[in-house]
Amino acid sequence: MRPQFQLMVQDAAEHKFQLVIVHKLDRFGWDVLDTFDYISRLADQNVKVVSAIENFDDSPEGSLFQTISIALNAYYSHNLGREVLKGQMENAKAGKTTGGLPPLGFRINPENFMYEINEDEALCIQKIFDLFLEGYGYKRIIETLNRDGYKTRAGKPFTINSLYAILRNEKYHGCIVFNKVVKRGRHKKRNNHSYKPENEILRIENGCPRIVSDEDFAATQLKMNARQQPTGHARYKETYLLTSKIFCGHCQAAYVGSRRMRTDGTFWPYYTCSCRSNSKGARCKGKEIGRNYLESEILEYISEYVFNDENVTVLKKAYDQFLIENKENNVALSEKKKKRKRLSEKIDR
Repeated sequence: MRPQFQLMVQDAAEHKFQLVIVHKLDRFGWDVLDTFDYISRLADQNVKVVSAIENFDDSPEGSLFQTISIALNAYYSHNLGREVLKGQMENAKAGKTTGGLPPLGFRINPENFMYEINEDEALCIQKIFDLFLEGYGYKRIIETLNRDGYKTRAGKPFTINSLYAILRNEKYHGCIVFNKVVKRGRHKKRNNHSYKPENEILRIENGCPRIVSDEDFAATQLKMNARQQPTGHARYKETYLLTSKIFCGHCQAAYVGSRRMRTDGTFWPYYTCSCRSNSKGARCKGKEIGRNYLESEILEYISEYVFNDENVTVLKKAYDQFLIENKENNVALSEKKKKRKRLSEKIDR
């Protein structure tokens, strides 16, 4: 993200200088949109960008040459990146490092740049996989490792993230994986959990020495996949019609939906007072009520006392009146939607 560059942009907004001198424009930015964006932002603050070895005057021809130069710089930068990627691909296919620190348990041979097992660190890796397959939870494994004095590659105590990365790292069963993570976008941080399509990922089986057997690594992945928590939408498929519509008779707080697992593995959905589990004060003693029982009672009451012949006529008149009163609003909303659609089509064109 070039923190010093961002500091310069911030100083420009505070009018601390009037001129930015660069050796060449390719030192100012490697992306066409970024370069024009920052030059424009600096110009808004009356700050001019000047190249020491490129002469771009204020004439139309100077602006044209500047634009061509920025585009050529971006091409050379992107082409260099493509060539570097090709070289890294060849190194990965040969079992060589593609840069960066090797994962815990490995070291790089300085002569051929191949992965080698670091015997002392490999003991830590084997212990992690053994403990996990024995049924230890993440927190218990971390406590064991930190208690025994093991450290991460960065020399820090283990955490959930560092442990998870080790258990998922395919190098530990001899497979080198390259070109897996999506390149960060403009003005965005790199997301190490955002992956490319499988057909773009390079996997080299037996590309490096094994620390863990294929069987243990496969069993670990199956176990981790089974442990993964589903999303909130998948976990709570039940619908609670009366959440925040019924209130506690003891403390007047709203009742909310929840559920509890039974001994047979099924779930019991129920309503409970929102203050029943309050940890910041006295817990309410309002009882839990089964969802199915309560909702069936409420729906039966509505069916018996609300949707009778007399009340249905009243409800229909009220609804018709509501439609009449909101007709103008609906027409205006429809026109706004059509206008927005036309604007979107113009923007796309």
